[in-house]
Amino acid sequence: MQISSSDRFNNLFLEDAKAAKANRQLAGIIRSGETGYASELFDSETGDKNYDRKPDDIELMPFYFLFDMPTGKKTAIIALQTFGLFGIATKLKAQLKKYLSAFYPKYTVQLRVIHIGGLFMEKYVNQGNIKTIEGTEYFQPSDSASDSSKEIKCTHIYSPVKRGGYFARGLNTALMNYFKKQQYDQNSVVHSIKELIATDLPDVNELRFEIDVMGTRRKLDLSDLSKTATRYDITDDVSIDASGHPRYESAHGLAKDIVSNDIRKLIKV
Repeated sequence: MQISSSDRFNNLFLEDAKAAKANRQLAGIIRSGETGYASELFDSETGDKNYDRKPDDIELMPFYFLFDMPTGKKTAIIALQTFGLFGIATKLKAQLKKYLSAFYPKYTVQLRVIHIGGLFMEKYVNQGNIKTIEGTEYFQPSDSASDSSKEIKCTHIYSPVKRGGYFARGLNTALMNYFKKQQYDQNSVVHSIKELIATDLPDVNELRFEIDVMGTRRKLDLSDLSKTATRYDITDDVSIDASGHPRYESAHGLAKDIVSNDIRKLIKV
């Protein structure tokens, strides 16, 4: 069943959906692809050209989805698969909001990204290495001739002395303790930084860290934890079929566990 095709970047096809009435869940596969351009497909091993793609062709990739709708709650959880750089979140969100608004015009539909928060930040801090620290402060100009309505922004950036290196693990420990408290006090982290790396970092308004997690760079913003979206890398845990895509039952089992054991606790549903 085709869900939408409003433009060449918004082709969604519902391939399969399975409902679990007992726990109010709906899961399945949505295929997505783009049209409007031509290309050439080659054999990666021999280098031979296999096919000339035409502008009307669609390369449909399968993406797993799970809708979790707890009984008696106004909040539902949607888990969506990504495949490398590809996904369906933006496309599906637009269509879902359009559909729900049409059927329930008296209600306001809000679709928001679930953010990692301290529960998941701790995992990245524990596994990663801190590359940079960035502190930003805002203050009013002291010069009476200046426009006092405008704030001055001053950003302090710190890196390890060794080029391409990381800060000592003591800084990771300080961050871990910060997230374990669940009552976040940014100034306590600033104090730890001053002691650990002997810096004159002031009491900043915003504090960010760039962390290398197994080759992937992540920005942690302590002043706004909502800027880091919740993503789980299940590549090593999911079973892959001959096509190179996850097997449905394998992806479904992992997604249900993540939603039940982690996400529901995070958003308290």
